[in-house]
Amino acid sequence: MECLGMKFKRVIWRTACLPVCAALLVSCGSVPPGEPPPDGILAGQIHVPANQKNDKTQEEAVSYMLTSIVSSCHPVSTASISDPPPVINDFIASAEGKVNYMPMELWANLVKMKMLRPVTAQEDAQYSLFSEFGDIEEEDGRKKMLWMMKMTKTGSDVAVWQEKISFTIE
Repeated sequence: MECLGMKFKRVIWRTACLPVCAALLVSCGSVPPGEPPPDGILAGQIHVPANQKNDKTQEEAVSYMLTSIVSSCHPVSTASISDPPPVINDFIASAEGKVNYMPMELWANLVKMKMLRPVTAQEDAQYSLFSEFGDIEEEDGRKKMLWMMKMTKTGSDVAVWQEKISFTIE
């Protein structure tokens, strides 16, 4: 009986450990000589997240704001589906009409996800969501804008959440 156990251990050793050791020895020659690239081997293949790009699109800006408010705005991130907080929007339209859909798209997504309950009267609202756009500069013939949002408790100017992001108009 003891002899059979020893044979079993040797078989496992040969079939599992020896191929791993052999692969390690062979792979040592697979690293090319010289210094590795400063940005890493896959740097050109990895997509940069939208919040780290210098040139964001309008869609990326909406996505970034939605992610930010859902993940870091306490009243929204802790909302229950059965009783989301009552929020009134206080969106200021931009003279650049091409961007005015952005806060409403964000608002519609928050309502659809049941992260807030839209109200129309200030006295019914527990929170106010502000949105405003500002011009930054023009680069290469493309206009850059700054989108600023914040949520405050109704009747207070203290922000419970605020975020801003710059993007180019397409």
